[in-house]
Amino acid sequence: MKYISQWLNRKFEELRQEFGGKCKNCQSTEKLQFAHLEETGLHGWGRGKKVRYYDIINHRNAYILLCELCHKKFDKGELKL
Repeated sequence: MKYISQWLNRKFEELRQEFGGKCKNCQSTEKLQFAHLEETGLHGWGRGKKVRYYDIINHRNAYILLCELCHKKFDKGELKL
């Protein structure tokens, strides 16, 4: 199980770099998260990291890279991109 976790962490880091490695709003490189630009059918925190990874791979245009603070603002509708 440890190997899978390490593999996923490495793959997410590669994805963050493919998405530019910084928040699309404030340019921060800290606490980066993938935010939905459009629905992909994946909802909630309990979906699992592996499922989330493959959803991002399969729907790249549906996601944007944001820092934690900008992601919260975006989800609340306080940030327009």
